[in-house]
Amino acid sequence: MAKLSIIPEYNTSVPNTIYAPSLWHHEGRKGISAHYVLIYLLLIDKVTEAHDNDDGTKTGVVLGSTPVSFKDIATALGCSYSTVQRATAHLVKVGLIRRHEVSKTDGYRWEVLNCRKEFKTISDDGSVTIRGKKVSRTKAPSSVNETMPEEDDDDLV
Repeated sequence: MAKLSIIPEYNTSVPNTIYAPSLWHHEGRKGISAHYVLIYLLLIDKVTEAHDNDDGTKTGVVLGSTPVSFKDIATALGCSYSTVQRATAHLVKVGLIRRHEVSKTDGYRWEVLNCRKEFKTISDDGSVTIRGKKVSRTKAPSSVNETMPEEDDDDLV
């Protein structure tokens, strides 16, 4: 099995519901580890596509349904395998993520429920839509360092 390199970037917005203290209350513990939140943010960050559900919410697919193991997540965040197991079980229980087992060796396909990640789209005319705003692409001005074709010098004969 090839190792999957996951580098956290966290350049995404998260739903306001994650700030509810009831989501992060873990039975039998004083509180939760910060890794629970980091794992959730990592999965949101790695969403590559989203599809609409019947109830109007979106489900984000992590890394195009490529299987990601607990070990891959633990390596990316610098935490233990058991922390990832415990954290993802909690995130599934409270309804923030969904996981589908692929195999014991490959790991799981992950989905982020109620995903709000925005994707930029490029139209046929070259304009880009980001977060609902359409931006037209214009041709960049020519560089000063570009070589210009030389004109013929007729007086040097």
